[in-house]
Amino acid sequence: MTIDRWNRIEEIFQSALERPSSERSEYVARACGDDEELRAEIESLLASEGGSDATLYSLIEHDVRDLAEPSSSSDAGLQVGPYRLVRELDSGGMGVVYLAVRSDDQYFQIVAVKMIRRGLDWPSLVHRFRAERQILANLNHPNIGAILDGR
Repeated sequence: MTIDRWNRIEEIFQSALERPSSERSEYVARACGDDEELRAEIESLLASEGGSDATLYSLIEHDVRDLAEPSSSSDAGLQVGPYRLVRELDSGGMGVVYLAVRSDDQYFQIVAVKMIRRGLDWPSLVHRFRAERQILANLNHPNIGAILDGR
């Protein structure tokens, strides 16, 4: 497969994802024209993409069921904006990442919240943390988590 062919597949696939699922099939047919191989490739990608939400929910199903359970983490249950911290997922040099849920009754959403470690809120570290946040906000890739909010 040539790079031009792959770019064409990616372009049609991404454009199809931006449309409501009810309009995707018609869009793909129109965008691919008589190229059945192209159409089959894109439909295969769309079919794989369609199961990604189910896969995600199956991976976090246990955590979702246990949202009401108390955690040993001292920050579990803490409200951060519209999000409630559930448990610690990971930590690094400057921060801690928590599994969190949106809990303001607007809609349900499971997110990750990254916070600077308690006691490490030095001005230079806060500046680095905000610079990292800005870099991530400018990235757009399916394998990089999107930033929803920052404070």
